[in-house]
Amino acid sequence: MRSSSPTITTTHINMTPRISRLRRISMEASHRISAERALLITDFYKNHQAFGDSTPVQLAKAFR
Repeated sequence: MRSSSPTITTTHINMTPRISRLRRISMEASHRISAERALLITDFYKNHQAFGDSTPVQLAKAFR
């Protein structure tokens, strides 16, 4: 069975050691599902707490 993880090459990208380390940690992290997080985000959008804001602002408010 083949892995479903995408292969990303960085041959043309100059990364600082910090960014390289953060990218490696991110790529090696296991996927998780959180029912609590899903319910909180759903409740946030159902209550229109960010109605009229741009998508990035809505996301920021949702994770406050």
